[in-house]
Amino acid sequence: MSKATGAAVAEPEVEQVVAKKELYTNWDSFNKAKIGVSSILCSIIPGHDSMEACKTRIVPTAENVVKHIEHGGGFEFTINQSDKPWPGWKELAKAGVEIQSVIDLARGKYIDLSARALKATLVQSGILRSRQGLKSKLFLHLGFEAPAAAGDDYTNDEPQSFQ
Repeated sequence: MSKATGAAVAEPEVEQVVAKKELYTNWDSFNKAKIGVSSILCSIIPGHDSMEACKTRIVPTAENVVKHIEHGGGFEFTINQSDKPWPGWKELAKAGVEIQSVIDLARGKYIDLSARALKATLVQSGILRSRQGLKSKLFLHLGFEAPAAAGDDYTNDEPQSFQ
């Protein structure tokens, strides 16, 4: 209250600063490889209980992926080469999501998280797709914690800052 007028004086608002989260996952690899997403399935992580995932095909938005991470963190992404990469890659980075592992489902192999490996996955999946009718799919194990393999080929050696 002001002593002179007796009226209440509003306290100046202090702008809260939200600390940037340091990410280990190199989300920019998907943009550099121009990876689009046509569908996402909340899926089971290999070696885990099948009851952990809801096995729902979700609308391909980063918001929906973040909501489904609590179901175990396993997702099958049906991917394609696109002139405009899926905007969800940047949104997942902003949400603080980390990739724990990446599997090329057509070949059943773990792959590095790099633009080169992602492009090679599309080429290999394209060959298999034409021979066996397979789609280009990646299995991503996602979470909010730093990957157990921080510092290996799946991640950056130093965390990245995203706002």
